[in-house]
Amino acid sequence: MLLIQGIGLPADYDDGFIAYLNGTEVARRNLPGGAISYTNTALSNHEASRGTGASSPQEWEFIALDKSALTNGTNVLAVSGHNFSLGSSDFSLSLKLYTNVTLVRGPFVQMPKTNAVTVVWRTDALTDSVVEYGSNTNYSDGIVSNGSLVTEHVVDLENLSAGTNYFYRLRSGGAILAEGATFQMRKTNSSFSMVVFGDFGAGTSAMSNIADQVNALTNIDLWLTVGDNIYNDGQPGLYDPRWFSMYGPTMQRIPVFPTLGNHDINSVTGNWFAQYLQMPTNGPASALEKNYSFDYGNAHFLAIDSNPFNLNQTSTIAAIRQWVTNDLAATEKTWKFAFFHHPPYTSTGGHDDDESVKTNLMPLLEAGGVQMIFDGHQHWYERMNPINGVYHITTGAGGASLYTPTSIESYSAKFEYSVHSYSYLEIDDTRLVLRQIDKNG
Repeated sequence: MLLIQGIGLPADYDDGFIAYLNGTEVARRNLPGGAISYTNTALSNHEASRGTGASSPQEWEFIALDKSALTNGTNVLAVSGHNFSLGSSDFSLSLKLYTNVTLVRGPFVQMPKTNAVTVVWRTDALTDSVVEYGSNTNYSDGIVSNGSLVTEHVVDLENLSAGTNYFYRLRSGGAILAEGATFQMRKTNSSFSMVVFGDFGAGTSAMSNIADQVNALTNIDLWLTVGDNIYNDGQPGLYDPRWFSMYGPTMQRIPVFPTLGNHDINSVTGNWFAQYLQMPTNGPASALEKNYSFDYGNAHFLAIDSNPFNLNQTSTIAAIRQWVTNDLAATEKTWKFAFFHHPPYTSTGGHDDDESVKTNLMPLLEAGGVQMIFDGHQHWYERMNPINGVYHITTGAGGASLYTPTSIESYSAKFEYSVHSYSYLEIDDTRLVLRQIDKNG
């Protein structure tokens, strides 16, 4: 027998609805007060999570229901959906029903440090956050808890031992939500490996092929994205099917560091990923979490939002430029990498060189000693011969439809546009090895 302690009704709607449990109203959204009939229209436009209408798409809404409305035996949930107008071009209503507390996203590992990581996950209902961890599945090394009732859970694990493989599990509301997940704490300044790619969140079979390849890698430490994580408009309702669920096996053991592409900013200027993931907050104040830097091993990384350069947003460009200059002046790491979406140098076909990135950003990165830059936007793989001492790697073949070049630049060293692929790098004190792996491995 299932002991029901609570009921959750996640709802994704365009434009409004009213729900009844055993004839009693239990939820009403975007509808007028009083009795509701089939002739009532919604109060305003409310775009669903995957929508591309006149208003910005909204997240699934997690609604807690009063369990006292339940009866022994059969229970009936009835829902009436309402559009904003008879002339509306679309209508949608998606509902789920959960009992007690359900894990609906994650867990993911974020924010790696020498002796700490952050674990994030999402539940359908407001509940506490507990992570138990250890060097084996007894999870006896430590427990971290937060009694605040939330659906977006963020827990920091600290005082961890370098070089140790940790198992961890989640508890919420006293119940185990997930167990058996692992992450490894790297040794200080040790060698590491990473994958880099972008332009992937398109819901294609090629995207699934790349995900299968990456999820099968057991020896990687980082994942960087070069933008266009969610096609076509960065809608919040597509993050789970096209990113988080698909790459869940990877994200539960290594951190992902994303950047924004031009498609990602079409919904709430790209702020969704900053709500869902934990990124450093050391970037310019006007663009926190969209621009940030971090260290890993003997390397320093700059994640840069190149959209302001492409859109000629002068004040934001000035803030990013100042931050880049200061940030690079402060690091003493051997390796320096930058990653963003719009390529300053590329063969043509699909897109051209981004002149603003080339003019406003590249001189700063070159002067600051950056040795390699990763970008996307072009749906192919291209490695340039060094330009002003910097290697440029375009790795935008992560899943969206590939582009065909119209001309290949003389400084292009390696070019592949006929197959989807991702970049795989191994880095130690003095040596970097770059391989490009296609969707078939």
